[in-house]
Amino acid sequence: MGTKIAYVMSRFPHLPETFILREMNEIEQHGWDVALYPLIKQQQDIVHAEAKSWIPRARYLPFFSGDVLMANLRALFKKPGRYLSIWGKAFAENLSSPNLLVRALALIPKAVYAAELMQNEGVQHIHAHY
Repeated sequence: MGTKIAYVMSRFPHLPETFILREMNEIEQHGWDVALYPLIKQQQDIVHAEAKSWIPRARYLPFFSGDVLMANLRALFKKPGRYLSIWGKAFAENLSSPNLLVRALALIPKAVYAAELMQNEGVQHIHAHY
């Protein structure tokens, strides 16, 4: 396969986002290696037929685990300014909405872990859908 691209999306499989599924299939047909990183595993009764082959390939990451903790500690000690600025920016930009603030702060550890995995897997491009 060619260039490795990570697709980050809020949830998968998610029937209303079939266009993303088609996009990922098309990207792979053009020789890209697609890695799927959904934030949430969507539970639904109907799953698009083409999505079924992606489910075992999806990297459903926990919000917290020993691996998540270790990735965050590595990030903190490797680049403390960058790591702390992420927390500060998430706090400052979501302060006006308590719901968004809680969600943003809950996602940071998971995102740091995902970023480390992507780097270790040789991801060269990140494409996000929300």
